[in-house]
Amino acid sequence: MSTALSPFSRRLVGFSKRLTPYPVKQPTMLAVKDQLLIAASISPVPIGTPKVTSDGIGVRNYLKSIGVDSTLLRTVFAGLPNPGGFEDVGVFEVKLPPNQTVFTVTQGFRTNKRLAGIPKDKMSPNHVLVPAPAGGWCPHGPPSPIPTIPSSHPLGSRGADITVIDSGYIWHPPHGGAPSWGPNPLLSLCSNVYRREADWLKLSATGTTAQWLPGTANVVDANGDLKLDELAGHANFVSGVIAQQCELPNLYIWNHNSGFAYNSTAFDNFSTEAAICRSLVMSQQHHATPVIQIGHETPVFDDIISVVWGLAFQRIGRPLHRNLATDVVLTAPAGNEGDTVPRYPAALHASYPFVKGVASHDGAGNRSTWSNHGEWVTCSAVGENVQSTFLHVKMRVEDAPTNASPRNFTGNSWAEWNGTSFAAPKVAAQVAARITPAANAGQAWAALTACTPACPSNNDIGIIFPF
Repeated sequence: MSTALSPFSRRLVGFSKRLTPYPVKQPTMLAVKDQLLIAASISPVPIGTPKVTSDGIGVRNYLKSIGVDSTLLRTVFAGLPNPGGFEDVGVFEVKLPPNQTVFTVTQGFRTNKRLAGIPKDKMSPNHVLVPAPAGGWCPHGPPSPIPTIPSSHPLGSRGADITVIDSGYIWHPPHGGAPSWGPNPLLSLCSNVYRREADWLKLSATGTTAQWLPGTANVVDANGDLKLDELAGHANFVSGVIAQQCELPNLYIWNHNSGFAYNSTAFDNFSTEAAICRSLVMSQQHHATPVIQIGHETPVFDDIISVVWGLAFQRIGRPLHRNLATDVVLTAPAGNEGDTVPRYPAALHASYPFVKGVASHDGAGNRSTWSNHGEWVTCSAVGENVQSTFLHVKMRVEDAPTNASPRNFTGNSWAEWNGTSFAAPKVAAQVAARITPAANAGQAWAALTACTPACPSNNDIGIIFPF
């Protein structure tokens, strides 16, 4: 089968030679080529306790038996409050012999008879999640300028709190000054926008230790090719989609650069499972919100998601006095590859029903040809020709022919775009609009799904919302 990488995946690999694709089958998944996620309870070195457990000794012996040397770089939740005393996950740097990859090491762990009593999700590659892995931008290419700003009729009372974990959010002037930047149209649609650069894993010079530190802000042309970077402005667009669906929301944006920031080899400047889950916990410890929108997705090796997700969910639940089943709705895009392979975190709905994986339809209830689909999808919304806030730029775009004209967004800084990335935040906003002092997130979801007339549904794209 073909193992060709998409344009955006090629960009990620180009940004850091430390990424590796799984080369056996489609869809291609990316992982950090020298990192494993290993739960503390089976860690080959002590994490949080003075001793290694018997399972940890077994893991240590297994790694040694296949010639793998491992070093603890940092734990995923290092430095974060942990009043529940929940387990952490180590990010391990691994030195691999020529016949091993992080995928083969993980497979060997999961099939080793001596380790059969250990849950298979406690060791995994550190997968890389991206907003639109099927193409350089999204289905049908980059966003297009629109001549007029669409009118919106938001629902609900003003001030719904929503967390957005995404990539490519840019708020600094791209050309060094306000006159060339123009107004940020998103700000007029929101009560408040809190912005934070997500943590990157900053490696030591030897690559054997690391720290979590906030990344640098996004720029529109990180690689200096004088073209608008792929997916730059993605989170601006997602945030505007939300703001058009509910009345003057408070947005808490945790921005993952994912290859859009300055090309610094000192950082893992891409969105790994470790980094996304850390942002999830940090965001809710900063300000717990009933609705969370994560704009990334990935297939995972053996269709076994890392234990780090469940441990992150533990930390945003009970210690914050929340029952996730009733108090939180988390939305995530199903992805744009047009296949049925589960993508995560969208596919976590089976184990964690408060997670809603969102596909795209064309407005008439027909699945968008490029939308991922299957029984793991919870619902769908319109992801075609979505209009929203973008960037105040006039630039050629990456992957366009060299003689292509610049795309001019300076008229009003709005754009039209396609993708499940833009269907999912519609669902997030519609849930938020229905939350009241008398209705929690779970009840808001129930109200949304009780469509009048009833929303159709099927096993391909789930509940089909009309918006």
